Amino acid sequence: LSCIIVVALKAFKQQCTELFRLWNLSKLDAAIWFVTFVSVVLFAFEIGLLVGVGFSLLTVVIRTQRPECALLGRVGRTDLYRDKDAYKDAKEISGVKIFSMKSSLYFANAEYLQNQIYELSGVDPKEVINAQSAGQASGICSCTQGALVAQNISESNGFECELAGSSLGQHLHLNGARVEDGPLEQAELCELHTIIIDCENFNYIDAVGAKMLTQIATQYHEIGIKVLLARCQIDVLRTLTKAGFNDVMGTETIFLSVHDAAIYATHHDETIFFELSRSHMIDSPMPPRKTPYGSFSLPDE
Repeated sequence: LSCIIVVALKAFKQQCTELFRLWNLSKLDAAIWFVTFVSVVLFAFEIGLLVGVGFSLLTVVIRTQRPECALLGRVGRTDLYRDKDAYKDAKEISGVKIFSMKSSLYFANAEYLQNQIYELSGVDPKEVINAQSAGQASGICSCTQGALVAQNISESNGFECELAGSSLGQHLHLNGARVEDGPLEQAELCELHTIIIDCENFNYIDAVGAKMLTQIATQYHEIGIKVLLARCQIDVLRTLTKAGFNDVMGTETIFLSVHDAAIYATHHDETIFFELSRSHMIDSPMPPRKTPYGSFSLPDE
């Protein structure tokens, strides 16, 4: 009997050392181990196992509620786009923000996606729309193709900018900068005209997620900023189509790759457009693919 106990304690000791390895690897995995262990000790084995499985499912929900989000940049002169904070060679394209979320999109993280896009892009369309409605332009500037049209300096609002009446007008957020704080050239401008959402990690999207994407695209469209989708999987495209995204924004906002979307977004700037197109060039001076999905047809379910 004593030998059996000693052998059992040896295996138990080995299992306890696993906790430290899991803690260094993943705090959530270590928490699952600890909760299961305590439940088995305090209750019966079957109950402890059920508690461990339930807690494990809870951690999956927690991970997907606040997934990692990042802005992507172009790596060198390639058509590869990676997290600009993780890859030092990844550089942002002027006037374009490429957003990526490492999770499927559903009701639990749909609002989180919206908030992260607002934060990482530096432009909250709700604030811009509210300021325009109230006739206040403090901290918000409307420009055409990034060029300042006119400015009216006031002591209370700092500055105001007038739109030139062009449909190409772009709204720039100055992050609270004021003219009296220094020359206008030193203000922190964000000349944003396009947001690209990389949907490669969206293995699944529900009705709430599709509605949120439509809402985000519509809000930015109202202030002159285009929202493009790239690398959508077939199931995601099918859900977006049924949810009416294509009816509102059109299929011309959906692209096969991030690079195609970036080329389309910069077609008005010949310098950037030519630089992006070089990675596609072989014998032709134009990229072989610079159009979106267009009238794509989805396979039958």
